Amino acid sequence: AGAALTAEHVATHLIGGAGDDGFRAVSGTGHTFEGGLGDAIFNISALSTPGQIVSGDYAGLHGGAGFDTLAVHDHLDLTALSAGTVSGIDHIALDEGKSLTLTSDLLDSILDNGSDTLEISGGGAGSTLSLSLSGGDVLIDTGAQAQGHDGTMYNVYNVERDDSSTIQLLIHNVTGV
Repeated sequence: AGAALTAEHVATHLIGGAGDDGFRAVSGTGHTFEGGLGDAIFNISALSTPGQIVSGDYAGLHGGAGFDTLAVHDHLDLTALSAGTVSGIDHIALDEGKSLTLTSDLLDSILDNGSDTLEISGGGAGSTLSLSLSGGDVLIDTGAQAQGHDGTMYNVYNVERDDSSTIQLLIHNVTGV
């Protein structure tokens, strides 16, 4: 069993332990969450701008050794956050009707855990992903499906990078890819 960790003041720094920890912020800004050995869930919501998670709401969201999820409860544009704010994440889960914006250049830092696979799932109608490709990167819909960490079937996309590496995106219940 893990802990439920809550940030309630400005610039709270929370570190997970050996269990499956849940993180959330209810007030303040500039929080840092670090996953531990277990599977962490970072529940993130807008703290300073209604409906939109913006730079400054979180100073860092860093997964640990387990399978770590960024549970997004408001719109999130990762391109607007400071470099290195999000790392070590294996899964991004969007609430119904929420959007995620990112670039293929950000995928390496988001994963930053030795993995080359990122799961992105939507909570229902209206969950959208906007992925901008960088440089010579190419997005390929493989037409295949693969089982995700929780047993859900995902559509498989490959981001073939201009450096000859490949990052696999597993997408479920999200439009706009």
